[in-house]
Amino acid sequence: MLRKLAFLSVVLVCILGVQDWAQAATTGKIAGRVMDTKGDPLPGANVVITGTNRGATADAEGYYIILLVLPGTHSMEASLVGYQKVVQQDVKVVVGYTSTVDFSLTETALEAAELIVTAERPPVEPDKTASKYYVTADEIDLQPVVKDARAWAGLQPGVQKDGRSVRQGNFQMDEGERRAGWYTTTPKPISLTYTVDGVRMVNNDRRAANMFTGVNRASIQEISVVTGVPEAEYGNMDAGIINIVTREGSRDYHGFFEYRYTVSGKRHYGFNAYDPIIHLNQGTGRSRIRLDDPAWLQEKEDIGADGLPGTADDSGRLVHIQPDDYTDVSGHRVEGSISGPIGDKTSFHVSAQTDRQPVQRPDPALRSLPNYQVTGKLTFGVRPNINLKLGGVYGTNQNFRNTRESALSAGRDLYLPAGIDGAGKEIEWNSMLYAYLTHSLSSRTLYELRISRSDSEQDTSGMPIETFNVVRDHDKWFTATPREVRDYRLNRQTRHNLKFDFSSQVTKGNFFKAGAEATWFRTYQWESQSRGTSGSYRVWTMYDYYESAQNRLGADGQMDFVPATTVNGVKLPDLRGAGNLDDPAWNAFRDYPRGAFQLGAYAQDKMEFEGMVVNVGVRLDAYDHGGQTRPEPVWSVLPQNRWFADADASLARQGQTPYPNNPQSFPTYDGLNMFKLSPRFGVSHPITARSAIHFSYGRFFVLPIFYAMYGQTWQAASGRSIAEDLNADNRYSSYEYYGGLEMGSTKRGSTNSRPGSTVNYEVGVDWNFVSDYTANATMFYRRTEDYLQQNNTFLHDPVEKQIKRAHWYQNAYSGETRGLELAVSKRFSNFFSFRATWSWYWEQNNFYGGREWVGRWFVDSDFLAKDAYRFKFAIDETTGERIWQPLSSAEVNAIGMFADQLVQQEIDANRELWITEKFANQVPDAQVGFPWTNERNIAARIHTIGGVRGPANMRDATGDGSITFLFATPEGYGPEVGGSKVLSDLNVNLVLRIEPGTFFRYSQPTPSPSTANKLIRNQLLFTNPTAFRTDLGIQKGFRIGKLRPTVFFEATNLFNAKKPRSIRRWNFFHDIPKYGLAENQPTPVVVRDNNQIWDQWNSYTNRTREIYFGVRTSM
Repeated sequence: MLRKLAFLSVVLVCILGVQDWAQAATTGKIAGRVMDTKGDPLPGANVVITGTNRGATADAEGYYIILLVLPGTHSMEASLVGYQKVVQQDVKVVVGYTSTVDFSLTETALEAAELIVTAERPPVEPDKTASKYYVTADEIDLQPVVKDARAWAGLQPGVQKDGRSVRQGNFQMDEGERRAGWYTTTPKPISLTYTVDGVRMVNNDRRAANMFTGVNRASIQEISVVTGVPEAEYGNMDAGIINIVTREGSRDYHGFFEYRYTVSGKRHYGFNAYDPIIHLNQGTGRSRIRLDDPAWLQEKEDIGADGLPGTADDSGRLVHIQPDDYTDVSGHRVEGSISGPIGDKTSFHVSAQTDRQPVQRPDPALRSLPNYQVTGKLTFGVRPNINLKLGGVYGTNQNFRNTRESALSAGRDLYLPAGIDGAGKEIEWNSMLYAYLTHSLSSRTLYELRISRSDSEQDTSGMPIETFNVVRDHDKWFTATPREVRDYRLNRQTRHNLKFDFSSQVTKGNFFKAGAEATWFRTYQWESQSRGTSGSYRVWTMYDYYESAQNRLGADGQMDFVPATTVNGVKLPDLRGAGNLDDPAWNAFRDYPRGAFQLGAYAQDKMEFEGMVVNVGVRLDAYDHGGQTRPEPVWSVLPQNRWFADADASLARQGQTPYPNNPQSFPTYDGLNMFKLSPRFGVSHPITARSAIHFSYGRFFVLPIFYAMYGQTWQAASGRSIAEDLNADNRYSSYEYYGGLEMGSTKRGSTNSRPGSTVNYEVGVDWNFVSDYTANATMFYRRTEDYLQQNNTFLHDPVEKQIKRAHWYQNAYSGETRGLELAVSKRFSNFFSFRATWSWYWEQNNFYGGREWVGRWFVDSDFLAKDAYRFKFAIDETTGERIWQPLSSAEVNAIGMFADQLVQQEIDANRELWITEKFANQVPDAQVGFPWTNERNIAARIHTIGGVRGPANMRDATGDGSITFLFATPEGYGPEVGGSKVLSDLNVNLVLRIEPGTFFRYSQPTPSPSTANKLIRNQLLFTNPTAFRTDLGIQKGFRIGKLRPTVFFEATNLFNAKKPRSIRRWNFFHDIPKYGLAENQPTPVVVRDNNQIWDQWNSYTNRTREIYFGVRTSM
């Protein structure tokens, strides 16, 4: 916290010392003309926004322009000596658009009362050059059933319902693992970018994408959603942008409070988790839940020496006692805000919320653990033409790790106690502090300067030091006691950003904007996970491997040791008994975060001429990796060669010791620094007075998720821990702390990865076809290229006679989407409004998209003879380090003979190879040597699985859409019934979300089909049914003095609509398409053999209908 306060102090000093610079997209513009009743201009007329110092003077032709207008509803007045003052009310301003407000003044000889006129915003935006939708504060207040910015974004055409992607973009949340074996998928960038008051919420600088926005509903002034082509101001993105503008305080105090109570009930389909039918024993036909068996009910954790449950020698907790009923848990949500003045020139707005909701299924926390979110802003009127704003968002939440067999959950962990998790808790913090200065140099020229810092952190608490084996009940089915599981995570990301924009209304029809920004990233990650058997580890790391290697012995230059201890038969380092440990290895290298820099500059020109609006812009982005890259220090303990690390970096071993003991001697290289140019173009033109057409084109570049550039993944050798006492001296050196890691199946990032690119074209029509009704139609084409694809490399090891696998990334993925987006809306009038949207997509990105690069390496005997293979080693008696030894002549001959046989087999099979020098005469036309290096004694076979599109029926995607409806009456409306007006201040809001059925990939059974057959020839496509979810809110307001209390009822998934579970991998169960089953439970065998209807528990994963009651009040 002290570091953040220090940063904010520096921000204030920097900003207040700035003299000249410009604006980001958090404000709108008002322009118009002042004329007399004859239509002649009135030069010198004054136009002001009521209650502010914002205004302008009409020029010689009567035109005026007011920049930097906050979004929302305003009143304006125009006046001139000798003319009656005119006031325009309900002037609506939207971010990034121009609101046209004309005045007609009547000449008068005497002072007359002001003339009040109600302004109306045009239903078709004349300067809309790309698909853009906005949600105002009034809409947010009138439809409280939509709770946050992402939910509002998901209701707009082209945005997925979870608010994470646009136009079927390549969104993937995590670089996670699949269930069938250790196979990890490729992380892809998020196609939506969120900004808060013009400050980007970075989401791609760790292993998993971060979707934190941090803005409470009570703090949202406006949300604008661009699904087409955003202006050149925005970079490092994949086309879509959500811009959230937060509320500011006013000259009066205002407050808001809401409490919502969640009614208890079952929140999933199918049987209760404790229903005996869930756990049928297919062998006996009976359930494993035996409520009629006293011995089963009385079984304890330790059944004693007789081995029988329910006898006198049993001890410990009863195993089969159901925890508190997970269906009888209620929930609570609280949100509030307060705003107002602080002195004459300062105002504030702050809001906070917490949401404690009941779980859907059994979980160690039957209600979500404490979570909080705070949003705030201070506004300072430094001078009439200088405005300073300080803002911030903060959020924290915690969850049990809920690792398999460690905590209460569905399935075999059903009887573990609630409130306990053998893997501990995960705690996450996200925050952002920002400041921006706005300085109007003249009525038509201004600048803004933004400085921000954002932080994200994930940590674990209560984690055990080792993973231990599972303890089952007497039947060997249910978990008897929470298993201790080491599942450690520490992620820290910090971003500093400086952004400067300059804007000028050069002429009445020409608005120019230019700017630059710089972002400094610091990212660190260390995850150590052992979810399987004791000692089976995976490690995920991301830090500055080069810098940590330079300081591997800490400040004292001496290797640190810790004593060994034995826990449950497992030998481990005892960090609690150690002294001062300054070797980086002992603190998981957390003092060495990876640093990187991103720079951007842009210019944008908006030109207006006789109704036509043209937006032309260009952006230049540069990215620097912030230093050299080298293999992680643990490479020094691995008994395989380092070619997995060096191949795609175009490295050669010339002039270097082949495999040194000192990891500082390992090769270093510079990453691929990137420079990208992004053009943007948009044009709109009116068709009639109530319709317009627009066209836009843009190219975008987005950085890969940082883990794909800097991350590395390891696993421990089978049956070994991460730490290995290699010299058996009952202590561990910092070298031995990673002695158990191996390279049998690893993954690593590549700093040679290029940013993914997206090209977007669209053409759209907006038509106000009658009264308050407007229709929008947009056709688009979206092409993504150079996204990362996971590749595999295999070393055919002649020593262990095994194949060693590693994963890495290459720019190989591509996809395309064509689509049509439709919307029909009615603005609020006559007590109601509605909006309906629908989007179709076809020629969607390939299911097995891009191409997979597979490389196989084969060393020959010459490679072994020159002592270039790390295999034989001795152990240093003091430190436990491996000291690599040269192979003897006999070993070279024996191993080399087998190595040559492997190469010869590839030649005899007529496979296309990069051949070794020794075998070059057998394949005259082949390239000699290892690809991209000068090594001539390694053969390589490289092939790709590329462009798999599948049959034609796999290329279509179903549509999605939404309908929102609002009915609201004003205070005092309607007849009196029993002394009160029951229809007064009544609000009904309804939201229907329509989500497409997910694709279901199924391969028909064939005799030993090849991979190609499974992927192409025998693959059938099934689509789950379209899912409909309806949310309803009804509220009734009252007036008590200045207070306006409201009671409300809300229901989510009102009609209990079911959404089938997504199946994310190839599936070969024959009954899957027949019954619509999801993976694994209950197994298709149960359905096939017993003709049993499947349990909806496992087929539908969304929550059932939930009911809420509450009260909210404002003042």
